[in-house]
Amino acid sequence: MVALIEGTAAPAILLSGIDGKKYDLATSLKESKLALVAFFHVYCPTCQYTVPFLEKLYRKHIDLSSGPSVFGICQHGKSNAIEYADSHGLTFPILIDDELKVSREYGLTNVPTIFLIDQHMVIQKTIVGFDKEGLLDADARLSEFLRVPFVPLIAAHENVPAFKPG
Repeated sequence: MVALIEGTAAPAILLSGIDGKKYDLATSLKESKLALVAFFHVYCPTCQYTVPFLEKLYRKHIDLSSGPSVFGICQHGKSNAIEYADSHGLTFPILIDDELKVSREYGLTNVPTIFLIDQHMVIQKTIVGFDKEGLLDADARLSEFLRVPFVPLIAAHENVPAFKPG
């Protein structure tokens, strides 16, 4: 099975975060109109490489009043997710999918897998593994949506690989 592709309806997400709050993707999209949802595993080296870019993307857009919702969905228990978030300096909400119910609904075969989802619960972008061009495209789409000038998340001079499989 392959992760859900662009144009596919996004399954509902209703999970608890490491902060004890319940998060509902549909409710978040009523306010933000766009969400970036990243599934990861705490022991995955490619996830460990990718999450700092997600944090950078989150911080870049979060201060905007209509900024996107960004969710990390951890496939481990709460204590592992808290330790992971702390060690990587993550400030976006981390949700727990330790039973992999939501991961299965999204057709995950690899992590990290990232989805850009619009207000109609339609997947606009699917990124599997670390994909530099995929992240830059998602970043550009977020900037366009927010009507802000596009300043690439990854600068041309940065030594960042094009791809790392998950």
